[in-house]
Amino acid sequence: MTDPDAAERVLEVANARHRYGDVIGLDDVSLSVRRGEFLTLLGQSGSGKTTLLRIIGGLETPTSIAALRIGDEDVRGVPAARRDCSTVFQGYALFPHMSVSENVEFGLRVRGVAPAERRRKAVSALSLVRLSGKEDRRIHQLSGGERQRVGLARALVTEPTILLLDEPLGALDERLRIDMQVELLALQKQLGMTFIYVTHSQEEAITMSDRIALMHRGRIVQLAPPEDLFEKPVNRFVADFMGVENLIDGVIASGLEEGGHVELDAGTARFRARWTGVEEPEIGSGATLVVRAERPVMLSGSAAVGLNSVPASLGSTIYKGAHVDQIVTTPVGPMTVRVLDRHAVPASLSAVQVPPDAACIVPNRGDHSS
Repeated sequence: MTDPDAAERVLEVANARHRYGDVIGLDDVSLSVRRGEFLTLLGQSGSGKTTLLRIIGGLETPTSIAALRIGDEDVRGVPAARRDCSTVFQGYALFPHMSVSENVEFGLRVRGVAPAERRRKAVSALSLVRLSGKEDRRIHQLSGGERQRVGLARALVTEPTILLLDEPLGALDERLRIDMQVELLALQKQLGMTFIYVTHSQEEAITMSDRIALMHRGRIVQLAPPEDLFEKPVNRFVADFMGVENLIDGVIASGLEEGGHVELDAGTARFRARWTGVEEPEIGSGATLVVRAERPVMLSGSAAVGLNSVPASLGSTIYKGAHVDQIVTTPVGPMTVRVLDRHAVPASLSAVQVPPDAACIVPNRGDHSS
């Protein structure tokens, strides 16, 4: 999925910079979002994702920004209450002295909507989030999941073009968080609304997003559909952050071949795999072989060792419930091989093979893509 053209663009951020004293919060960030897209801002604490969200929502004024448009409107300097977007917060930010309906109606009341119309819209929004019949309850009478739904209804009731969600599931337990992921995604598809979602969870981002903007040190490192971040990381940082178990460092040993493959020297081993870096590889430059645990093949007997295979011996076995992770010892360091059937782990091991199309090679220096 490429950047949206002008006709389908609902949000444009150009060259946003922000500093907190000597600390860089955003470092020349540009972003375009299409109407109806579910975009996730993913990253560690301090990566800049929440700062970017707050700038979009008008809750933070950037140090400098070349453009900030919601729809056709330049919203630089426009107060948050007048922007065509609403925010759902992790901490709910509900008023404990108000009823559920009064909380949901609050934004409409600020906008001067008549009481009867406020009530009608609140009832409709609460129905969307499956809280019908709880309009008159107090906030302390609700569970954590119900409170999050009230916060969601309050943001939806003003019918914004963009819904901003700042780690809204972070305070929920794991089971409820998984259920709410499914509900949020279904609601977004039902409404056709643009969602911009902040999280540090790779699993949340992959589950719900049309595209993910992975951020680090105030920059967007990679902006792509989930499957591309998962299968085609642009550098070592992206692969590591997305949870790749096997990262083998070495140097580029060949130029880019037909089909997009390149070779990597890693000590006594050599590997051939797809190059997924942004720039063309340079022979002798540092690079990393990226191999998910599901991809290596364990070989026993008198298996030949050569290109894309290394001698190996069995190490510890880690039981994970639905699968086991088999640790194997190799000359390039320990590797993890995931096995769905623990009885399929061989009694002895001679080598591990990495098929060329089951891995990729990326730059191992530099945090940012170009």
